[in-house]
Amino acid sequence: MFRLFGTLGSTTVVACLLASSPAFAAWGLAKPQPPDPYDETQLGSALTDLALPDARTIDAHVRAAKDLDVGAILSVSLHELDGTRWVVDVVSLHPRWDDFYPVDKASYVGQGRPPKNRPEGGLGLTRVEVLTGADDDICDILGHWVVLRRGLTEMKPKVRVSIGDNLMVLEDAATDFRRIYPLGVGAIDQIRRPGELSSVTPTTSFGRLDKRESWEVMTFPKHFQDKPYLPLNVPRVRTDATGAQVLAYRPTWIAFHVWQPPRFARGFLSHGCIRMRDEDLAELAAVVYGVEDTVPVRIVAEPFPDAHHPHWKLTDRFYRLQNIGTKAEPKAWTINDVWKTEYVQDEPVPKPTDIVGITIDGKDLQELSLEARLEHAAP
Repeated sequence: MFRLFGTLGSTTVVACLLASSPAFAAWGLAKPQPPDPYDETQLGSALTDLALPDARTIDAHVRAAKDLDVGAILSVSLHELDGTRWVVDVVSLHPRWDDFYPVDKASYVGQGRPPKNRPEGGLGLTRVEVLTGADDDICDILGHWVVLRRGLTEMKPKVRVSIGDNLMVLEDAATDFRRIYPLGVGAIDQIRRPGELSSVTPTTSFGRLDKRESWEVMTFPKHFQDKPYLPLNVPRVRTDATGAQVLAYRPTWIAFHVWQPPRFARGFLSHGCIRMRDEDLAELAAVVYGVEDTVPVRIVAEPFPDAHHPHWKLTDRFYRLQNIGTKAEPKAWTINDVWKTEYVQDEPVPKPTDIVGITIDGKDLQELSLEARLEHAAP
């Protein structure tokens, strides 16, 4: 998965969150508490998200270092930290790399127009080591060098999502690469399984993202802001012409898409879709459109023990399914296939460990044994 060489020693962790941020003003939030001290579970977070001295300096330095020749940068994230030795992963578009980006857009049904001013080149990873020093508490860059370059065609990225912890991990085992993103996920569901807490974002062990079912530019409705729209595809068991049972994937109404007004926030906020920050969504879309086939997706309810993200969460407000029935016989309601929700304020948000998973068809994951056998048997 990942490694951390050395320790942080006496490095002082500082808070980067400011109460004057537009996001806090828009949501009417109180001044946040500083994030938990950095630890290795935050490896894969963007440098600009980490509450670490010098992180933003390292980010700016890598972006400005022309001799690194990394191309159009999508993200700079932390891979390792050992005292004054930083190792960062740069995801970028560069002419040196080839990927499977569909040049012939007409072959992808329903995608609409391609994005404007997309940089030339394919998607790839550049791993950079940066050595720092300190003089009068000012960060000095002593040197930097490239330790790894890999194009997307040499990688097999996968996605896993924790609904309870509102985060996503994009990772590739061969390069030990991973990126962690904060998310807005589906409203709290206390109706479909009375006595349990779940989310209207479904769980799945067999999902995938497919560029043939996605949009790089979603123009309508306008709240998608001409940003990518990446539907989750899940399998159904079908009987083919020979009588054999096979998996047939289809897109769902659950998608990875841009945040909704007033600002991006991390919490239980949607009607089931997964909301991302603009820059995070752009990076995920570049991966989805650059791989040869599809990106596997696993969505679970529980938190990941090996991954945490420092972005602040909403702690006193969330959305939940509206009950149009009675307390004894609760009932949910949909309008045009969209869950009817209500805004809950001044109640504590359920703990990540309290969320249980419900698949898109209401089955427990362990009941999907046939899908699992078919998936594992696939070449």
